Amino acid sequence: GVLRSVGRFVAAPWFVVTFADNLVGDILTSLSRPLQDVAIAFCYLESHHPQTEQDLNRFLHHRSHCNEWEHIWFRPLITGAPLVFRALQCLRRLRDARGETTHFMNFCKYVSAMCVLIIARFQGHQVAVIVVSIWATLFSLWWDVVKDWGLGPFELHRIHRYNRLESKLHQAQLGVRGPDAETAAREALNVVPSFFGRKPEGETPFLNSPNSPGTTMHGSMWRQTSVDLRSSAQQRRLFSASFYAGAVLFDMAARSTWALNYLPITIVSNNLNDQVAFLFFLVVVEIARRALWVILRLEWEQV
Repeated sequence: GVLRSVGRFVAAPWFVVTFADNLVGDILTSLSRPLQDVAIAFCYLESHHPQTEQDLNRFLHHRSHCNEWEHIWFRPLITGAPLVFRALQCLRRLRDARGETTHFMNFCKYVSAMCVLIIARFQGHQVAVIVVSIWATLFSLWWDVVKDWGLGPFELHRIHRYNRLESKLHQAQLGVRGPDAETAAREALNVVPSFFGRKPEGETPFLNSPNSPGTTMHGSMWRQTSVDLRSSAQQRRLFSASFYAGAVLFDMAARSTWALNYLPITIVSNNLNDQVAFLFFLVVVEIARRALWVILRLEWEQV
């Protein structure tokens, strides 16, 4: 179950990493910000009640009741721990896969994210933090789109081509005949099966039949063409090309929210409630991004 995967995630790299462990580990890396609120809540519960003037000043300065050491050490540890465990999982998969480079690259992705935390904590130079953050963001974005979702430029072109052919076939089935529609059907029969990874078994019966050369396809032929197109392509990808393009853009925007951490919160508002609401909004955006990631990751895993 989920709790078992969480335990195996924390105990990495002592266990073989299953797909469920992998998925849970990636989800927990997105929960690092919400987990910081656990420390804030604990600090509030252990603070003096009613609040002293010192407690109020600390809250206004840090937006929490936590002491200085908790801001310097405890919160970075909460943020970095999921990245460390996930990197250890990658090393275990690298060992089990006998040195497959994909797992080493995935390990480097989490190390680059940890470098952002380390440089921000010890070096403190904002230019260095921004440069490393940009690198980590681009690396993670590329990995999300190409490795986890299988949506490289070639794959997006294939999905767009399938959508275009299916649209023309649909028009043909509705009675809109013409050279474009017939060409699309023939292209679907001859090209699409191999184009989407399934080689055709022998010649296509429609194009080999005596009635097909130089003639207009009949309704049964249009129906069979549509079925053949869906069986070769739709089972691989469930959404349209525009949906995947939107998912890539949303992932890019959501992963770029790290930049807001380096802007004064007073840019948003001087009201404390508005500041807390804005930080909560960033957490919601990350959870939404991870939810979308899970959907497309599961889809790509089943292709």
